[in-house]
Amino acid sequence: MKMKHLLFFALIVTVFSCQKEYVISNPETVCKAYPLAIGNSWVYKSTYYNSRRTVDSVKTQTVKLKDTKNYIGNKYFIIDSFYFPLRSKDCNTIGLFDGNTNTEINLINNGATNDSEIYKYTYSGPPENCHYGTRILVNKDRVTINGYSCSKVEFQFTSCSGVFYRKRYYYINEGVGMVKSEAYNMRAGVPVLADVQELQTSKLQQ
Repeated sequence: MKMKHLLFFALIVTVFSCQKEYVISNPETVCKAYPLAIGNSWVYKSTYYNSRRTVDSVKTQTVKLKDTKNYIGNKYFIIDSFYFPLRSKDCNTIGLFDGNTNTEINLINNGATNDSEIYKYTYSGPPENCHYGTRILVNKDRVTINGYSCSKVEFQFTSCSGVFYRKRYYYINEGVGMVKSEAYNMRAGVPVLADVQELQTSKLQQ
């Protein structure tokens, strides 16, 4: 085997040994933080809880990636289950577009510490002088969900009066996207489970 072929084979082995969570056949898309391609779809089991903290309903929901939009010179993918339009910048970074500030948020897979704040913004909306807030936290530790090694991302939301009323956790694997999400409503400072989405199947083009 020629030397250049040996070097190429060694490079391929190195790349794939670092990507143990999934295998991708297209070398142009080896390193992505989220599998984004038109036609990708995810099927989730969604469980909703009532105020008595018991199951209210269970549904099967299919999320399809059908559309992209260009903002600030970049192409973003629109996914219903995610709060912002997003794009994979590299294997460690998801770019989220915030239309309120017309800027991109760099959502890194792993923070410096657990509950690292990477984004905080308060914006105005109706009624007059009402200020809503969004805060994003990430963790340095991976979490295993149904056999997938995931990054944990937390979104926190405050009302126009500044009250922290809701938070949602996203568990993201680079090969399959969102594996699970959990939403909690805050009741007197105590989180009460509102709904859970759990990945059942997916059809993906990397």
